[in-house]
Amino acid sequence: MNFEMSYLLEISYSEVLDNEEKTKRLSFTLRELFELDILKTPRDVNRLINSFALGIHGVGPLVIDLGDLLLRCAIQLKFPNVYEWIYQYSETTLSESSPVIEETTKITYLERLQNAYETDGLELSHLEEILERLIPNINWSFSK
Repeated sequence: MNFEMSYLLEISYSEVLDNEEKTKRLSFTLRELFELDILKTPRDVNRLINSFALGIHGVGPLVIDLGDLLLRCAIQLKFPNVYEWIYQYSETTLSESSPVIEETTKITYLERLQNAYETDGLELSHLEEILERLIPNINWSFSK
């Protein structure tokens, strides 16, 4: 076993789950993933746990919301095109000086999101609540 893997196994998750609220939020998110039928098999769960452990390792106890990290990990594993869209959208909109998004830009992003959903075999409404949670200013996408 290499150094990186052994370090990952020795992470103190008590640092990250340092209060009851974070633990409840994480538990709620996990239930949400099962209810949305994102986690279907033991393999899905194992892959998510591994991805989440690597995610915690990457950001450490500085993570504000572990539930959001868990959601991002699940989307990255199960819906890679939607995850890529989230990443590109976040990078672009968070780096802009103005929080107002032009109508033509909204339409372009919505078309890209629809393409990502189709490629990943989803209906547009399937992850609507999750996307609104991960990207609070995204609510415009679903009003069209």
